[in-house]
Amino acid sequence: MGDNVYGLAVDSSAGYVFWSEFFLDQVMRADLDGNNVVEVGVAGSPSGLAADPVNQKLYFITYNNTQLYRVNYDGSDQEVIVPNLGGQGVAVAVDPAGGLVYYSNRADNLFVAELDGANPSVLLNGQSVIQGLDIDTEAGLIYWVARSAGMIRSANLADGSNVQDVTMSNGNGWGLAFM
Repeated sequence: MGDNVYGLAVDSSAGYVFWSEFFLDQVMRADLDGNNVVEVGVAGSPSGLAADPVNQKLYFITYNNTQLYRVNYDGSDQEVIVPNLGGQGVAVAVDPAGGLVYYSNRADNLFVAELDGANPSVLLNGQSVIQGLDIDTEAGLIYWVARSAGMIRSANLADGSNVQDVTMSNGNGWGLAFM
């Protein structure tokens, strides 16, 4: 693992950890014990990523020339599912049961699309540089780090309504995980 890791995702049921090597333009996978490191994706400046354990797909977004990608866990069938997003791609979260993927850019927008990239739309805008991103499907909420505001926020997963400040993030947060 290099010194330019920007994104991290784990699928413990499959036994894999994934990460993005930003400056090397690679998305990598290893067993949870660190063995069997392989490249599973190639794209310029990959940043945020999210694992879909149901379909064994990895979603990742690129920071420069912002596009949303999907690739199989074994590295096959890499495809751009949402091109030309504008801004700089930062974070991704996936809801396999709901059939949706959520992603953000530094233009303060939070987007949602179907798992194949169809029907992309803006879920939220004007949210102060959305960095870390995660979802709680049981509560029907999406959480993110509003980096410029120094806050962790939430909103309704279905329509982006009811934006709430959850807590202060104590500075320039980049990641977020819901347990």
